[in-house]
Amino acid sequence: MEAVLEKVLNDHSRKEKGQSFVDFVLNVLCHGMPLTDLADVLLEIVCDKARWPRVRNSALDSFIRHCPDSPKKVEKLKQLLEDVRVGKVIDSDNELLGTLLDQLYPTDLSPSEVLHCLMERGDTELIRMYWRFWRDGILKKSSDQDVAELLHNLHRQLSILRPILEDFSNLEELPQRLLIRGLQAQGDFQRDRIHQDQSDQEEWKRQQEERISYGRSNKDALSENRASPRLLHQIARTYLGRFYNFNDQGGSRAIKELLQYDTGLVGAALQGLRGAVHRNDVPEVKEILDLKQKDKTHYLSFPFLAGLAELERSLPEALDRLNENQIRKAVRLLLLYPSRWL
Repeated sequence: MEAVLEKVLNDHSRKEKGQSFVDFVLNVLCHGMPLTDLADVLLEIVCDKARWPRVRNSALDSFIRHCPDSPKKVEKLKQLLEDVRVGKVIDSDNELLGTLLDQLYPTDLSPSEVLHCLMERGDTELIRMYWRFWRDGILKKSSDQDVAELLHNLHRQLSILRPILEDFSNLEELPQRLLIRGLQAQGDFQRDRIHQDQSDQEEWKRQQEERISYGRSNKDALSENRASPRLLHQIARTYLGRFYNFNDQGGSRAIKELLQYDTGLVGAALQGLRGAVHRNDVPEVKEILDLKQKDKTHYLSFPFLAGLAELERSLPEALDRLNENQIRKAVRLLLLYPSRWL
C-alpha cells in the first residue's frame, strides 16, 4: 500500500489533473493511520515550489502525522522552519509557517525564537493558520513563564515588530493581550518589569492617535474621492471586520470607534469608501486575477467591496446605476474574497 501511494505522490506531472489527484490523496493521508515510510516523500513535496500551495500545505500536515515523533523529526521541522523564514522554501501565504509554529511552539521553539518568525510578508488579510497562531494560538500555548519572556523580548524588539503587527488584521492588540495575561499571572512580584512594558503600550496608543490625526489631515481628500489607496485600505479593513473576521464588529459603527466618533471625519471616511467604487485606479478584472495568483491584494480591492456594502446600506438605489465594468469587478472581487455572510 505504501509503495503505491509513494508512486502517486512522486508523480512528476504538474498539470492540473495530476496536482488535483495528489491533493486528494494528501487530504486522505491527513486523516489516515500513520505510514512512516511516506515521511521523506511528503517532506519533498513540501519543498517543491512547482506544487500548488494547498498541495504543499497538505503535505506538511501529512508529514507531521506520518513521521514518527523523535528528535530527528523535530530537527527536520526546525530546519524547514528556518528555510521558510529566510525564503529558501517558498511560502507566499505564510501557511507553512503557521503550521510549523503551531507544531513547534513552545516545546521545541522558545518564546525568544518565536518572535523572529513574525514576518512582514504575504497577504496580511488572509485568515489562516499563521494569523490564527498569532491571534490566539500563542496565548493558549504559552505558560505564565512563556508570557513573561514574550513580553520581555517584545519590549526589546517593539520598534521592529510594531509595524508588522499593525499591518496584519487585528494583531495590533497582541502586546496588550500579552500584558493583561502577564499582569494577571505575575502579580506584584513581576509588576515592575511589566510596568515597563506597559509604558511601551502607552507609546503604542500614542501612535494610534497619530494615525487618527493623519486621517483628519486627509479629511478633504476622503470627501473628494482622492485619498491614498493605502488609507482607504485601512479604513475598509475596519469596515469589513465582522464580514471577514478581521474584528468583532464592522460597518459604520466600527468606523465611528476607529475615528473616536469624530462626526465629520466619520462622514468623510464613509464617503471615501462609497467613492472607491467609482475610482479610475481600481484595478481591472485581469489585474485582480493576476495579483490573486501571486497571493497579493490591490489596496483598492477591499475599499471597493466596502464601498458596495456602504452604498447598499445608505444609498441602495446607487447600485442600480453601476456600469457593466463596475459590475464585473464587483462579481470578481466577491468571488475571490467571499465574506462569511455570503
